[in-house]
Amino acid sequence: MLSENKNVHPIEMVEKTNKDIDFFLRKGVFESNFEGSVNYMDKIYLARADGLPIFGGQPLQIWKSYLKYSEHVHYGDSINLRKFMTNMFLFGNICSAAAEFVHNSSVYFTEELNFYILSPDHNIGDFVKYGDEFYITTKNRLILTTCLNLIYGDPEILKDKGIQIMFKFVPEIDVYYCAGKNKCAAIPAASLDRDYKYKGKNVYRSNNCYLNC
Repeated sequence: MLSENKNVHPIEMVEKTNKDIDFFLRKGVFESNFEGSVNYMDKIYLARADGLPIFGGQPLQIWKSYLKYSEHVHYGDSINLRKFMTNMFLFGNICSAAAEFVHNSSVYFTEELNFYILSPDHNIGDFVKYGDEFYITTKNRLILTTCLNLIYGDPEILKDKGIQIMFKFVPEIDVYYCAGKNKCAAIPAASLDRDYKYKGKNVYRSNNCYLNC
């Protein structure tokens, strides 16, 4: 869904789309109900598509220096990944062809800190949701493997070769549901049903359930 033109690299599509897209034309900027969207600064785990944690279950945050469009993470956004509440950022080391955590003061905010989340099943500008499967690439077209190597190649060809490049985000945040009249209770987002509900009830990011109880 990224591009029907096989001669256009996904990063070129990202750059064109992010340049042309208007804030109000993006696919929504606010969810009254929690619908699984990943937000910047959420506490998350990065996992393989089969659920096996990367980095030994080290919690992360998706971060960038400014939020130009909204607090939601979109496919095609230029993002940084950092260890939760630290200044240790994932760095795409071209020389070693691997990704590693470095203190941002040692590299400042170079291109090697920027990554893009892409998926053949989603368009650029769509919300990234918990449970989505996606791959991570750099601006210079290196794709991150689940072994944290950086390699060149077409994502579909790499997958056909058995190279593990698909990831998903696992939430480590609480969301809230109506547990009774005027009672808003917390529940871990990771325990929600596939439709992002709790026992059929809507859930919210706000600890007052947006006054829906």
